[in-house]
Amino acid sequence: MTLEEKDSLFARIISEHLATQKTSPVYVPTSHVEAKGFDTSDTNNALWRLKDNGAIKKYRRCWGFFEVQNGKKKFVITSANEQQTDEDAEVFEVEVVLGRLAQMTKNRGGVSKTNDAVVLHLNKNGDLFKEPREKFCYEMMGAKVPLKILRYFIDNPNTEYEQSTEDIASSIGMKAEQLRKDIGEMRRTIKNRLKLPLELFEGRQGSGYRLNPKVEIIQEN
Repeated sequence: MTLEEKDSLFARIISEHLATQKTSPVYVPTSHVEAKGFDTSDTNNALWRLKDNGAIKKYRRCWGFFEVQNGKKKFVITSANEQQTDEDAEVFEVEVVLGRLAQMTKNRGGVSKTNDAVVLHLNKNGDLFKEPREKFCYEMMGAKVPLKILRYFIDNPNTEYEQSTEDIASSIGMKAEQLRKDIGEMRRTIKNRLKLPLELFEGRQGSGYRLNPKVEIIQEN
């Protein structure tokens, strides 16, 4: 199994527990991780890479037990250092970045998507480009709102249209109608300047917008 495949599998393990617990941080039993074939070294390395790739914010080992509170599965921490009782289970407490984690589960570690994927780059100066950069570049630092929108979708690609236009606009701090207008302008500008064969943003009537799954954006530090 390659490193990318390990990272994708680990992301799916986290997502499975997230779907049940419906909260971040999510608590992943070490026994489940081990059952998937990860030893201590594999686990530590995968968590480090997922953090480095922006799928998780932070993580730690702790001990405790699961219980149901108000119809939801909750984990009660009893110790951050060692098992206190025979009933305590060892878990990884993982704070996730929802959109990026979803990407990692589907993109085989986020390294590449499909053979026909379009790879774009976004550098720290706000330049969105594809190679060669000298020919295909959209300088976004002066366009603060479009850059803010793009960065939001990179972290929250909305792959399954989980968020409506109103939800996304509210998260960004703007009106839904303004978001629609800005995305329309971004589509035209980015497609023209980068000569893209497809739209950066896809839309579905009544379901909002998502980052095109066939586009991979690599953020450069």
